[in-house]
Amino acid sequence: MQNITNSDSKAFSNTTLVIGDWLGSPEYFNLLFLLMTVYGMYQGIEINHPLYAVLFADLIVATIFMVVNILGFPFIASWKYIVLSTTCNNMVLFFHCNCWCVTSIIRYIYIIHEDWMQKVLPNFKGQCGAALLLTLTMSSCCTVPMISYGIHLGEF
Repeated sequence: MQNITNSDSKAFSNTTLVIGDWLGSPEYFNLLFLLMTVYGMYQGIEINHPLYAVLFADLIVATIFMVVNILGFPFIASWKYIVLSTTCNNMVLFFHCNCWCVTSIIRYIYIIHEDWMQKVLPNFKGQCGAALLLTLTMSSCCTVPMISYGIHLGEF
């Protein structure tokens, strides 16, 4: 077993404070980048199309969780912030992967089965709703077990 002297403890404490101060700084850059991307996408493309609605939702969810990370940083301890940030980032990653999975499904349907899609859901509003519902359902199926297990372990 290794003994920690008083000077080692102070050095570790100072290092932890410095790391803690810089821990949340990348989040501000990411938020700025996400806000510019959301604005550019909103202004530049037709987000009423199901494919682009899902990609726009991907950016919105990432922005919301980035704001949660930023707002949580000043109020909780560094190690709790790491748990919060990791959880939020994992949820965003799951949502991002599900969004791209749904966009692949949408592209496949539009390319191979375009007539079928027009028969089932003839308007874009219904197609957008179905695409977003599929994305949210798939994301929930992926994140609920992760959150439940974390709650079971007492990490949240």
